[in-house]
Amino acid sequence: MDNALQLFDCMKWLHMSPRNKTYSAMINGLIRKNCLDQSHKFLHEMLERGLQPSHTHYIALVNAKCRVGEIDGAFRLKEEMKAVGVVPPEVADSSIIRGLCRCGKLEEAIIVFSSMMRSGMVPIVATFTSLMHSLCKESKIADALHLKGSMEFCKLKVDVVSYNVIITGLCNNKRISDALDLYVEMKSKGLWPNITTYITLIGAMYATRRMEAGEKILEDIEERSLIPSKHPEGLERRMEDAIRRLNMIRNCRKGMPFKEAECLRGEGKWDYE
Repeated sequence: MDNALQLFDCMKWLHMSPRNKTYSAMINGLIRKNCLDQSHKFLHEMLERGLQPSHTHYIALVNAKCRVGEIDGAFRLKEEMKAVGVVPPEVADSSIIRGLCRCGKLEEAIIVFSSMMRSGMVPIVATFTSLMHSLCKESKIADALHLKGSMEFCKLKVDVVSYNVIITGLCNNKRISDALDLYVEMKSKGLWPNITTYITLIGAMYATRRMEAGEKILEDIEERSLIPSKHPEGLERRMEDAIRRLNMIRNCRKGMPFKEAECLRGEGKWDYE
C-alpha cells in the first residue's frame, strides 16, 4: 500500500489526473488496511476534483467503520451519502443497518430500521435479511418471523436466502416442525430450495431422528438430481450420504475443500447463504 501511495503522489506531481478507477483502487486498498480516515480523505478529494464517488465506496467504508466500532463515524458517513446524493436515502440507511448487524450492534440497527419505517422508507430485501439473521443468532425467532411478515406487508418478495435465515434459526432453536412448515411454504410460493436449505433440514432431521420427514426431503433432493437416487443402504445412511454430498457441492462452489457436515459430529449449527 505504501508503494501505491507513492505512485499516486507521483501522478499528481507529474500533473497527471487520477481517474475514478485509480481512486477506487486506492480507497479499496486503504479500507482493507483499515486506514479508514485516509480512505475517507480520498473520497473528499474525488469530490473536490469533480469526480463522483460510487455508492460502493461509501458502503464499504460504512461497513469498515462499523466493524472497528466507529459507529458515530459510520452514521456521519450515512448522512454524507445522502448529502452527496450518491444513493437514495433508503439505500444509505440500509447500508448502515447491514453494517451494524455485521458487527453485532443489533439494537442500534433496529433503531435505524424503525426510524426508516416510521418515515415511510422501505428497506431493501438484504436489509430485512441481515436483521433476521442477527435476530435468529440471538434466538429471537418470534421477532425474525415478525420481520418476515413486515416484508410481505411491504410487498417485498421473501427470497430463498431470507427463508434459509429463518429455517436455520428455527433448526438451531429446536423448532423443527416450524422449519418444515416454512420449507413447505417456500415451495408453495414457487421458490426452489437451495443446497443450504437441504443441508440445514437434512442435518436437523438426522440430529433429531425425524426419519420420516427426512426421507421426504431426501426424495425432493433426489428428484432434483442433486444426489443419486435411492440405494440399498438404510435411511440413516442415506441421510448421512446426502449431507456429505451436498456439503461437497456447496464447498466446491465456494472454492473450499470438502468438509463433512458439522451436524454429523454433533456440533449442529448451520450457515444460511
